[in-house]
Amino acid sequence: MNWKEAVAGIPSMYRANYLRAIADCVGTKVRGLVEIGCGYGDMSAILATAFPDAVLHLIDPWSNDRGHIVSSPGGYFYKEHESLDQVYVSVCARMADIDKGSGRIVIHREWSPDAAFAWKFLDTVDLVFIDANHSFAGCKNDIIAWKQVLDNSRAGRVGPGLLCGHDYGTRGVDQAIDFCFHGNVHLGHDGSWVHVLER
Repeated sequence: MNWKEAVAGIPSMYRANYLRAIADCVGTKVRGLVEIGCGYGDMSAILATAFPDAVLHLIDPWSNDRGHIVSSPGGYFYKEHESLDQVYVSVCARMADIDKGSGRIVIHREWSPDAAFAWKFLDTVDLVFIDANHSFAGCKNDIIAWKQVLDNSRAGRVGPGLLCGHDYGTRGVDQAIDFCFHGNVHLGHDGSWVHVLER
């Protein structure tokens, strides 16, 4: 049985639990998890609970210096004139309250491709969750960059790597996923998507 057949019976559920169920189903021990595009930290807090044994790396520039903050039509948008510096400070405080000094949650205030390039020299990554720039180019670049990180982490991993995200059903995301995976992706009920890397 291939992984798509194995996960076909997983019921619809909230995306963090869906990711946990897929990881368990394919035998991936998630010790290193990266979230790309953290916004206000809502999903970050849920991932920290769903994967209590994983080191969670949060990557977001909290900036529009490169001229594009793109969010999902049904999801959050930063409020008009809201200071992204204040959002960053708020997320740091929220994560510190969850982390309680354990060092399990690490915040990287940087652009996703820059972080991926540097990641070759850091911890093993088992799961990447992308919910950042929803344009075709932005999502495609995130997928390509973080797939390379997962490929480079293969030696230290237990089980296949999981490259996941949200907002399938949004034009740019759909185009990027179709371009990168050619249908080799599992779709969840809420726009979540998962690509399982072969060992």
